[in-house]
Amino acid sequence: MFLLSECRLALRRLSRQPGYGLGLVATLALGIAVCAAMGGIVHGVLWKALDYPQSERVVVLRSGNAEGAGEAGPLNGAEADTLARVEGLEAAGYYLWHGATLLGGESPRMLTVFPVGGEFFRALAVPPLLGRTLTAADSGGEGRVVLSHELWQELYGGDPAAIGQTLRMDWISARIVGVMPRGFGYPIRGQHLWIAYDPTQLRADPVLYRNARFFHAIGRVREGVSSAALGDALARHSQVLAVEQGEALDGWRLQARPLLDETVGAVRPVLYALLAIALLALLVACANAVNLVALRGIARRHELGIHQALGASGGRLARGAFVETALLGIVASALGVGLAWLALRGFVGLADSELPRAEEVVLDWPVALVAAGFSLVCSLIAAALPAWRLRRHDPLDGLRLGPARSTGRLGAGGWLLPAIACAVSTGGLAAALLLLQYVQQLERIPLGFEPHGVYSMQLFRDFDQQPGEYTRTLMERMRTLPGVAAVATLSAQPLSGIGAIPVDVQVPGREQREALRPKVRTVAGPVQTVLRLELRRGRWLDAGDVDGAEPVALINQRFAELVFAGIDPIGQIVAIPPFGRSGERIRFRIVGVMADARMQRVVERAAPEIWLPDAQYWTSSVALLMRTELPPASLDAAARKAFWTLHPQTGLFGTGELLAEVEQQLAQPRFFARNAGAFALLTLALAAVGLHSVVAFGLARRRREFALRLALGSAPRALAGRVLGHGYRLALPATVAGGLIGWAFSRALEGALLGAQARPLDAIAFASLLLLLVVALACAHSVCVAMRVQAMTALRQE
Repeated sequence: MFLLSECRLALRRLSRQPGYGLGLVATLALGIAVCAAMGGIVHGVLWKALDYPQSERVVVLRSGNAEGAGEAGPLNGAEADTLARVEGLEAAGYYLWHGATLLGGESPRMLTVFPVGGEFFRALAVPPLLGRTLTAADSGGEGRVVLSHELWQELYGGDPAAIGQTLRMDWISARIVGVMPRGFGYPIRGQHLWIAYDPTQLRADPVLYRNARFFHAIGRVREGVSSAALGDALARHSQVLAVEQGEALDGWRLQARPLLDETVGAVRPVLYALLAIALLALLVACANAVNLVALRGIARRHELGIHQALGASGGRLARGAFVETALLGIVASALGVGLAWLALRGFVGLADSELPRAEEVVLDWPVALVAAGFSLVCSLIAAALPAWRLRRHDPLDGLRLGPARSTGRLGAGGWLLPAIACAVSTGGLAAALLLLQYVQQLERIPLGFEPHGVYSMQLFRDFDQQPGEYTRTLMERMRTLPGVAAVATLSAQPLSGIGAIPVDVQVPGREQREALRPKVRTVAGPVQTVLRLELRRGRWLDAGDVDGAEPVALINQRFAELVFAGIDPIGQIVAIPPFGRSGERIRFRIVGVMADARMQRVVERAAPEIWLPDAQYWTSSVALLMRTELPPASLDAAARKAFWTLHPQTGLFGTGELLAEVEQQLAQPRFFARNAGAFALLTLALAAVGLHSVVAFGLARRRREFALRLALGSAPRALAGRVLGHGYRLALPATVAGGLIGWAFSRALEGALLGAQARPLDAIAFASLLLLLVVALACAHSVCVAMRVQAMTALRQE
C-alpha cells in the first residue's frame, strides 16, 4: 500500500510537468532501443555459435601458394584425398559444387548437388533426421545420396519411407540413405542434396589428380589442439605431399580458418563499429537522463523547502523523488526493449542487407536487459543526488532564495556530461560519414563493364555436348527474341563465382614458375558488345576461333602486368591444363589484351584473367548474356521458353538482370552506412537535447543578472551572444575530442573498407561543422528568451 501511494503521488507530480516525463522516457527509450537492437545483430552474426556441435572446432581448409598472389583457394585432388592423414584433425572431408535437373512438373528445375568425400558429415557432426549420413566408405560402388529437409518435403511429402528409395534425376541414380534435419545446409541452405563422390577416376589420372583445383574442404580439430599446432601439422602434411606428388605441389601449403570467421568474412570490424556507435547513443541518452533528473531536483529546491517547512522529512521527499525517477526509468526500459524488438523484426535494410547469418538475428535478451538496467541505474543515481542534498541542507535555504533564485548551481558534472555527449556524437557521426564515403566510392567506381540492360541465364551442360555447336545454336535462338540486340556467352557471368576456373598457368620457355592462379572464362559471341568492354591491344576473340584452329587467348591488363611486365604479351604463349579431364597442357597464343573489369566482386579490384574461345576449351558452366533494348525482367518468360524448346530436359541454375548482381553486392555496405548514419544522427540529436537543457538552466540562473545588465544599458543582442557563447564553450572542446574519436574510428575501419580511399579529415571536419550548427539550433530557444528579457519585470520577481 505504501508503494502504491508513493507511485500515485509521483504520477500526480509528473502530470503537472508532462514535458519532463516524456522527455526523460523518450531519451532513455531511444538509447536502449538502439543499443539492444545493435547488440542483437552483433550477437546473432558474431557471437552466437554456429549450428554445429562444438562449432568452434570446425575449420575451413584452403590451399595457397607461398609465392603466389591473392588468397588461398580450393584444394587439388591429392590434398583433398589425403586430409585424413593430417595430424590434429579429428575428421575432414571435401565437397564440390554441381547441379542436377529435376524433371517433371511444368518445367525442368536445376537443383544444387554437392558431391562429398572423406568424412564431410562427421566433420560437421550434425546427426541426420532419418537414416544415416555419408562416410568415406560410401565412395565408389553403389551411389548413395542424402537429402535436405526441404527437398525431402517437396519430393516425398515428408514420408519416412523415402529412405531406401532410388532417386533418379538427369545424371543421378542413387539410393537415399538419409535426410538431414530442418535448417541444416552446408555450405548453403535450401533445396539440395549431397551425393557420395567417387575419386577412383581422379586417382587414376596423376596429372588431373595433382593439377585440378576445385575441391572445397572442412575439418574438425581434435580436442585440445591449438590453431598454431594445427597450422604446423598442415605445413608438415603439405611438405610430405610435395615430396610424394613432385613439382605440382611444390610451394603449396594447406591453411585452416575457423568456420565462423569464414562465414562472417570482413563484416566483423564494421559491426563492432556500429555497436560502438550504438553504445555511444546509450551513453549520451544516460547522460541526458542524469542531467534532466539533476536539473529537475535543483529547480524544485524551493518547492521541496516548502514541503519540509510544513513537516515533510528529508527522507520522505527523497523517497518521492526516487520513486518518480524509478517509474520513468521502468517505463523507458520497457518501451526501449519493445522498440528494439520491433526494430529487429523490420530493421533498416536487414532483410536485404546480404549480412551473413542474418537469419540468426533476434533480440538478445541479456544485451537488452543490460542496456535497460544500465540506463535505469544511471537515472536512479541521478535521482539520489537531489535526495542526498535534501538530507544535508537546511530547508530554509530554498525558502530564503524564493522560486526565482532557487535554481542553485549545476556543478561540474552538469556541463561535463553534455560536453562528453557532443564529443561522442561527433566521433560517431565521423565514422558514419566514412562508411557513407565508402559506399559512394563503390557506387561510382568503374566496373569495366556495363551491367544495365543485360539479362543473364546460368546453366550447366553435359560432357557429351560439343561446346561450339551448343553455344552457337543457343545464341542463334536467343537473337530471335524481341528486343535482344546482342547475345554472347561466358562460362561465368560477371560478379558470379560459378564457372570461373582458377588454373595453374605456365609460360613455356621461362624458368620460373608463375606465382599466380588466374581465372579462366570461356567466351562465345560478341561479349565485348554485350558487356561493352574495352580493348587495349590486339583483337577480340571471334567466330573464326573454332575447334581445329590455332588455340588463342585474350588476357586482361592485370594478367599482362603480373606475367609480362615490360614485355609485349601479344604473341606470347600460355599453357593451361584441360578442365575436368586428363591430357597435356594446351598452348594458347595471346591475341589481345582487354581493359581490367571487376568480374569477381564490386569491392575487389580486377583479378588476373584469361579468356578462351568456348569452342577450343570445354567447361560445363555456361552463362548466356543478352543485351536488350527492353527492361531485362520482361525477357525472362520468353527466354526460358526459347531455351526449353532447344533443351527441354535441362534446368536453369539462375536467371535475372545483371544489374541485380551489382545491387546485391552493394546491399551490405549500404546497410552499414545507412544504419551508422541513423545511429550517429540520433546520438547527435540526444546530445543537442542535453546541451539545450544546460543552456536553458544557465539562462534561468542568470535571469536577474541579465535584467541588471539591461537596466544598465546593455543591448539584448549582447545578452543573446553570452547565451550562445555559453553553449559554444561546451561544444568547442567537445568538437576537438570528437575529432580524436572519429580518427580512432577511421583507423579501426581501415581494414574493413577493402581498399577504399577513405578521407577521415573530411568526415571529421563535416561532423564538427554539423555539431556546431546543431549547438546553435539547441541554443536558439534560449537566445530568443534572453533577447526578450524585460528588465523591470525580472527585477520585480526578485
